[in-house]
Amino acid sequence: MCPDPVYLGVDVSKDSLEVAFLSQNHSFPNTPCGVRKLRNLIAKHPRSVQVICEATGGYERLMVQALHEGKIPLSLVNPRLPRDFARAQNRLAKTDRIDASILAAYGSALKPATTPPADPATARLALLVAQRDSLVEERARYKTRLRQHADLWLAAQIRRLMTNLNLEIVKLETLMREVAAENAALQARSQRLDEAAGIDWRSALCLCAHMPELGSLKREQAAALAGLAPFNRDSGQWR
Repeated sequence: MCPDPVYLGVDVSKDSLEVAFLSQNHSFPNTPCGVRKLRNLIAKHPRSVQVICEATGGYERLMVQALHEGKIPLSLVNPRLPRDFARAQNRLAKTDRIDASILAAYGSALKPATTPPADPATARLALLVAQRDSLVEERARYKTRLRQHADLWLAAQIRRLMTNLNLEIVKLETLMREVAAENAALQARSQRLDEAAGIDWRSALCLCAHMPELGSLKREQAAALAGLAPFNRDSGQWR
């Protein structure tokens, strides 16, 4: 039988990687050099090491890619779970160093499943979708401002900015379709979603990017992952 891995917690921020490993703390920059130092630290340990970190909106991408390339087991967890785990232990203080130690303890106690490497096409599609979402939100803000402005010059400027945003959104959507068309599995998944009533090709590609697990889950699991599944909240006579 393979022994359980040693769990290493990493709190990822824009500039740094705070590491808790074997009751010791380390701090590395969130740069290629810092990630190499983290990999070297892991390589020195004789037993298998599993890294636990939170999804932090993109700051973790460099480290996650490097660890996957190095065949180092990694669990990318929902930030709510380690925080609830810390509260259950009455650990209410929160610093980067404390968060790293909580992640290591969370791994040792609950042994989360490892996160597989992202398919390159799906990973790129996710970046394109995120950029498109950002531009669509920006366009909506300008649309609101346009209704509020009485100044003709400012209104004209806002219209120009919205025109440019429309052009960039179209470019992104074209590239999204090209990326999907070049990957057979991604294309098949998006086409299957597009067949559902109320879902167009844009929504289908967004779902493929944000929920790559679709197609490998049961209906109940997919609904729970999307936050749409109803869960009981009963207490006494209250339902």
